[in-house]
Order: sequence, then C-alpha cells, then structure tokens
Amino acid sequence: LNLGSKMVLDATRNGLPAPSNARQAGHAAAPVPSFDEDAIRCLHPRIRALRVLEGCLVAVQVEGEGRSVVEALVRADALQAAKLVVVVSSDVELRDRESLLWGIFTRFDPARDVVFAESELHGSWPVYRGCLSIDATFKSGYPDPIVMEPAVVQRVTQRWHHYFSA
Repeated sequence: LNLGSKMVLDATRNGLPAPSNARQAGHAAAPVPSFDEDAIRCLHPRIRALRVLEGCLVAVQVEGEGRSVVEALVRADALQAAKLVVVVSSDVELRDRESLLWGIFTRFDPARDVVFAESELHGSWPVYRGCLSIDATFKSGYPDPIVMEPAVVQRVTQRWHHYFSA
C-alpha cells in the first residue's frame, strides 16, 4: 500500500549513541521491570490476552477496535514502567514472534495510531513523555490478511530442507 505517515525511533541518548558496554562506562544495568498481568487485564473489558517481552514491550490482544484500549492503557499505573505498549487484533498470535511483529508493524499509521501519556509543543517541536503506545489493530479499509492454505503450509514444511539446503 505504501500509504500513511512514517515514523523513525531515535533510541540514542541526547543524540549520542549509548555506550557499547554500559558497565564499562560506569553504569549499572537497569533492573527489568515486572508487570501485574491480572491488573492489566482488568483495565479494559475487551482485553483478551497479553504478553510481556523483555520487560519493556507489553503486547495486548483485544477484540474489536483498539484506540479506546490504548488510551486506557497509556495512563494506567500498572504500565508506568513499560517503554512500549502495543494493542493488536485477536487474529495476531502473541506467542508467535513472527505473527506478533507482522501484526504490529503492518497495522498502524504513526500519525493516527501512536499515543503517549503526555505530549506538548515547545515552539514547533513536539515533546512526548511516558510510554509509547500503539493501536495496531486491524482497521476498516485494510486489505484482508493473507492466510495460507493448510496444504501449502504442510508442503513447504515438508520440503523446507530441500528449498534451503546449504
């Protein structure tokens, strides 16, 4: 489609790259935050499941539209330590990293679907604070997801070693 806005995430500190080894630079490793998954599930009635990855990404599977869920989650005390919260549709399998990545990065338009807990303008420079939250749910007007026929999946699985042998 190649429609919609684009987004670049600059994960450097003050415009400088992070040290290659934080401990050598005199920084202690930050503790990995933990999240109360039951408390998160109670934040919105359409939450079906969730998965926390690497202590920073909270992926939340919902039934139906995701914007109201994102807006509830971005300000929730239970998610204050999260760096990234992404709400995905019920067809996205949270335990399958490929499905999860595909479900996140093919289903949002940054200008429309990204929400922060706080945003303000300093002159013409937007400043955002808090968790980066994304509504990556399937939206009206999107093309139907591609689903492989089970016979094709089985045939590729059986012949995988033949296709990609070294």
